[in-house]
This record gives sequence, C-alpha cells and structure tokens, in this order.
Amino acid sequence: MKKIAFGVGRATSSRETNFRRRSPRASRSFSSLKTLPFSITIVERIPGPTGEPDAPARALVFDSVYDQYRGVLAFVRVVDGVLRSGERLRAMATGIRFGAEEIGVMTPRTVPTPTLSAGESGYVVTGLKSVGDLRVGDTLTLDAAPAEEPLPGYREVKPMVFCGLFPTDADDYTALREALEKLSLNDASLVF
Repeated sequence: MKKIAFGVGRATSSRETNFRRRSPRASRSFSSLKTLPFSITIVERIPGPTGEPDAPARALVFDSVYDQYRGVLAFVRVVDGVLRSGERLRAMATGIRFGAEEIGVMTPRTVPTPTLSAGESGYVVTGLKSVGDLRVGDTLTLDAAPAEEPLPGYREVKPMVFCGLFPTDADDYTALREALEKLSLNDASLVF
C-alpha cells in the first residue's frame, strides 16, 4: 500500500497529493480527502449513460466467452429497454434465438441480478454451444417484442490471416480437425 501511495504521489506531483512515504496515515488521508475533488470532477465532466428504459430492448454484445458448464456468456451493454432473466432473446444480425438463463453484472466476478436496464453493462448466459453463433457487435433484443432497428455499426468480421495446416501423417488428419474444432469453441475468429 505504501508503494502505491508513494507512486500516486510522485505521478501527480502536486503539493496537495504529495505526502511522506513513511506516514502512517498517508493512505487513509489520501483515499478519503484527496480523491474527493477528483471524484466530483469525474461526475461533473463525464456524462452518464443514455438510453430509453421504456423502448424495446437493444443490447450491444462487446465480448463473449465459452463456459463448458453454462455455454456462451455474452458481455453486453444495454442501450435501450430492459433485459430480464428467463426471457427469450434474439441476435438481430444472425437471427439466433435463445433463452437468457441468467443475467448479471461483473464485480469482477459474476453476480446474478434480475434485470439489466438501459445504460448498464453485464453478462447474459445464453446456453449456446458455440461462440460463433453470437458475434461481437451484434444487437440482442427480445424475441417477443423485438426492436425495429439494430444498433448501428455491425459488420461481419473477415479473416485477415491465412494459414495452411497439414498433418505430417495422413492418419492424424482427424486429430487435427478435432483440435481445430475445440479451438474454435473459444475463438470465433477461427474459420476453417
């Protein structure tokens, strides 16, 4: 803690935030009093999230990972509307439909919540078996009451690195194919 406090004091190098390295109250006084003006400045200068909570639900998928027990976890930012656990969702670009088995927030571990509203970020447990079914940049919406327009800017990713892989022994072809299929579970950018 002393190293962090000393590093912060050196980095900011102002009279208000500089403090003695061996001061027993350095970290306590720095964290409670010195950062308050900084926190107020952040709140004043950075606008809050926008969105309409009463509009049809639209959520941007900004990342996804595969969990072998729960399927694909989609990390989303809800732009409009509300997502609830247990609802049927649809990916607007791919047309895939699935149930939201669990919805929650990252703190940094996953914490289930009943809803995600406009302006909030979190995760959706989809139960899908392949990361390729749910693409980064896609828009999630409710299957029962879908949004009319997806969020702007989605384009299908085109592979830019090409590689030729061949086993040295023809009998190892099935093992190579199975290894590539396992790798593609976690990396949707792998196309073969």
